[in-house]
Amino acid sequence: MRRLGIDLSYFFTYEDEIPDGVGFSHFGPVHLLWLGVCAGLLLLFLHYYKRWGGRRRLLAERGIGIFLVGLEVYRIAVLALIGKMSLYQLPLHLCSMAGFLCCLHAFFKWDWLGQVLYTLCLPGTVLALLFPDWVRYPAIHFITIQGFTFHAGIVLYVICQLLQHNIIPRLAALWKVIVFLLVVVPPVYLFDKKFHANYMFVNVPSPGSPLEWLASFLGNPGYLAGYAVLNRKGEGKPTGDLNYESKVNGGDSSCVLGYLQATPDIEADIFVINCGLHDIKFYKEVGHFQVEADAYRANLKQIVSEIRTRGKQMVWVMSTTVDDAVHQKNCTEFSRKNANIVQYNAIAGEVMKEENVPIIDLYDFTAKLGDHVFCDHVHFVPPVRKLHAAFIAGQLIGLFGLEKTK
Repeated sequence: MRRLGIDLSYFFTYEDEIPDGVGFSHFGPVHLLWLGVCAGLLLLFLHYYKRWGGRRRLLAERGIGIFLVGLEVYRIAVLALIGKMSLYQLPLHLCSMAGFLCCLHAFFKWDWLGQVLYTLCLPGTVLALLFPDWVRYPAIHFITIQGFTFHAGIVLYVICQLLQHNIIPRLAALWKVIVFLLVVVPPVYLFDKKFHANYMFVNVPSPGSPLEWLASFLGNPGYLAGYAVLNRKGEGKPTGDLNYESKVNGGDSSCVLGYLQATPDIEADIFVINCGLHDIKFYKEVGHFQVEADAYRANLKQIVSEIRTRGKQMVWVMSTTVDDAVHQKNCTEFSRKNANIVQYNAIAGEVMKEENVPIIDLYDFTAKLGDHVFCDHVHFVPPVRKLHAAFIAGQLIGLFGLEKTK
C-alpha cells in the first residue's frame, strides 16, 4: 500500500496518538473524494434498487439495516480491542441511534419511526457527511471508513424508503418527532451532565458545525431551537474536547476556558492546567496564530478566575518543546516553532506569578532530556511520557502532599 502513497501505519490508532497533520480537512481533496465515492455507490445501488421486485427490495432494506448495526458494533469492538472504549464512545448520538432505528424500521415500518428518520436522521447524517468530525484520522483508517460508510448507509436507507413510500413526510405527523425528542433527549442530557459528555450536542455545539453558527446568533442553549434540522454525529467525547480540528483534547486556551464555563460542576480539588501548543499554530494563509499572544494572556487570566470562583486550587504546567524541522516537514496546513512556545510560556509564567499559581516547568524538564524524545514533532515516545507523568506526580506531591494527590 505504501507504493500507492497510502500509509496504513495509523489504521487502528486512536486520535489521541495520531500526530497533527496526518488527517484531512473539510472539503479538501480527501473529503471530496470520499463524498464522491459515497455518492457514486449510492447512485449505483439505487439504479439497481429501482429495478428490483418487492421481495428483493425488502431483503435489500433489511440488509442495509443489519449492515448499519454491524458497522456500529464493529466500531465499538475495535475501540474495545485497542483499549479506547469508554463512556464517551457509546452509541448515544442521534446518528448512532439512526443506524439502529433504520434496522428497526426495516422490519416493522412504524410510521413514527419513519417520520423520525426523515425529519431528524436524514438531515443529521447529511450534515455529518459534509462536516465530519473524524477529520483528524487519515484518509484510510477504520474510523474514517466506518464514518463515511455508516452515514452514507443511513442516507441510502431513508432514500429507499421514500422511493417505496414506506416513509411519507407529513407536517401533521411532526408531533411524533417532538414526542421522540422529549423521550430521548432528557435522559441523554442528564447522562451528559453527570459524566461531562456531549452526546447529541445538547450541552455544547460541536465546533465547525452549523450548530455552532446557530449558537453565535441564538446563544447556548438557544441553538437547540434548530436541533430538529441541524444535528450531526460525533464520537461521544467529553464536552472538553473542543479542539478546532479534531477535538481530541482540551485544545487551545479559548477551548479550555469554554470547557470550564460549560461545566461548572466538575468534581476536582486541584485543577492541573496546560494549553499552548494549539494556541501557537500559525496559519500562513491568514497570517496569524490560532490564539494571538494578547488573547492567550487574557484567556489564562479568565481560566484562573474561573477556577478560583469555585474555591479550588490550580497548578499550571508549562507547554513542552517542539521539533521545528520535523514539524515543518510533517505539517503543511500550519506551522509551530519552539521559539513561539518559549514566548507563550513566558506569558503564562507572568500570569501565574501575578496570580500566585504554582508552576510545573515541564518545558525545562523535557529540554534537559536531550535528543530522541519525540515520536513525531510535538508528541513523545512512551518512555518520555512515563518520565513526564512521574515528574508531574512528584511535583504535585511536593506541593500538596501525598494524601491530597492520590
